[in-house]
Amino acid sequence: MRLSNIDRSVIHEGYGSKGTYELSNGTLIIRWEKFDPDVFIDVSGTWLHQSLLKQLQDIEHAALVQVGGRPVRVSKVQVVIPGTDYEVCLRPRTSDIPTFVQIFVSREYDTPDLPNTAEVIVDLGANIGLATVFFGLKYPEARILSIEPEAGNFAVMTANTAALGDRVRRRPTAVWTRDGLIDLRTRDAEGNTLGAWGVQVADSVEQPEATVTCHKLSTLLDQAGFRRGCAKCCPSDVRGASRIW
Repeated sequence: MRLSNIDRSVIHEGYGSKGTYELSNGTLIIRWEKFDPDVFIDVSGTWLHQSLLKQLQDIEHAALVQVGGRPVRVSKVQVVIPGTDYEVCLRPRTSDIPTFVQIFVSREYDTPDLPNTAEVIVDLGANIGLATVFFGLKYPEARILSIEPEAGNFAVMTANTAALGDRVRRRPTAVWTRDGLIDLRTRDAEGNTLGAWGVQVADSVEQPEATVTCHKLSTLLDQAGFRRGCAKCCPSDVRGASRIW
């Protein structure tokens, strides 16, 4: 279709159909001379007919796809954050999906309590880096320290935050009340997985899956070369917290 910016006219070049259009808030309405109106929705730069929205597959169910006539398992999906051209990687059937919805669809972090500017942001328990990306886009001048002790999460976080450049410092470690080593646990007492979102660190865990380094927040800030903005020690429940100053 060819749309005119002069008189709001539209021509369907394939069929010769003519009409006018309205464009507002990411919605394109075409009123044809001889046909019913069509409505298109802007999906990250691609105009999608509204009748196709209900046919889109829910990413939660994207466990398998067909390639060359053979079913294969999907391990990762690359998606574009709504309203941006920034891409992030998500792992189906994990907490990556609800976390993405929380941050970029429901916009739960985008509150009026946030400051207008920020110099330093610390993402403690950064998981796959979605909060880091959110704050990195919101505060393009801020330096960010992202901490994540679980190796799989850290690898995805590194990829997801790469486009933010060298203003992000990434550390594969845990935040604790001391510097040293600490146990990493990914399953509960009954052996059930805690999921990518539920990884825990604690002293003296029975049968820990791994042992990782841990540091005080002050140590990590010093190592990153960031200005000390917090004089308090980090407690054991700091996972998933973000501090901005």
